[in-house]
Amino acid sequence: MMKKGIALMITVSMIAVITAIVFTTVTLLDRSMTQTQALLRMTQSQQILSSFVTSLKKLTAQVDTPEALEMILGEFPSLSDPQGIFSMSFSIRPLQGKLNLNSLIGPDETTLSQSMYELLFMIFNHYRLISPDQLIALIADSIDKDAEERSARTEQRLYRSDISNGMLSSLEEVKALANIYDTLVRDPMVKTIPWEELFYLHDEHNATIDCNFMSPFLANLVGLQYEMASELSPVRCDLLDGDQNETLTRYNIAPFTKGKPYVVEVEVYYEIEGQSGGFYAHYDFSTQRISHIKAITRF
Repeated sequence: MMKKGIALMITVSMIAVITAIVFTTVTLLDRSMTQTQALLRMTQSQQILSSFVTSLKKLTAQVDTPEALEMILGEFPSLSDPQGIFSMSFSIRPLQGKLNLNSLIGPDETTLSQSMYELLFMIFNHYRLISPDQLIALIADSIDKDAEERSARTEQRLYRSDISNGMLSSLEEVKALANIYDTLVRDPMVKTIPWEELFYLHDEHNATIDCNFMSPFLANLVGLQYEMASELSPVRCDLLDGDQNETLTRYNIAPFTKGKPYVVEVEVYYEIEGQSGGFYAHYDFSTQRISHIKAITRF
């Protein structure tokens, strides 16, 4: 009964969140009608983003267990105001079943994370790269702040004026580094790595992998033992066999814990009087901050 009560509370909260965003946005837009249409188009996305973040903070404040987290994940249908001026739908998806590539370098922005190095080496070795260390060095030297090369020609800013060090912001940047690796090593196997399936990028040095969302591929790679109802069954924290604390600790594998860094991705789509738009972003439960905002269009 308690779980059903929590589920009902979360469901009601989700409906309240969408409704609040819809009516807040319509009110803001009504106030802006005296402005020019051009200015209205420029400000409407910012208004929607602001009201969405406010409502999202209220919703996620109620999430205090892995079970509650799962209840707010998924696709949420479109809701509109009675006049049909504005409608919006959104989705919330977990990211931390994947690896945050930016956590390869620690908070001091120089030191290599040993656990991330091991994970990347195992993945690149699985895809039969000739030199996993060379690709890891390329990625690390692109993130860290020093100018020292970890391997031959891996500090690319020494050779190209259009490259600067710092947190990687997109997987396109990672793929560009993979192409540089291919040029240096002549290893076409790097093109077989499914970057989107295995990795994400976030500015915080958050390396936790959520065992409720990690792929069987990653679980098997690190040697986790777990029960499976079928080959398609996901890995679950409560299905891990026996005492595997050493492996879990070594690779920062743990379920959602309230108060600790935890990142999800959100996608929002809206329509205002026939004009549509949307945005993609990361949201961190611990800081209640939204980042990596990118405008998107759904056709």
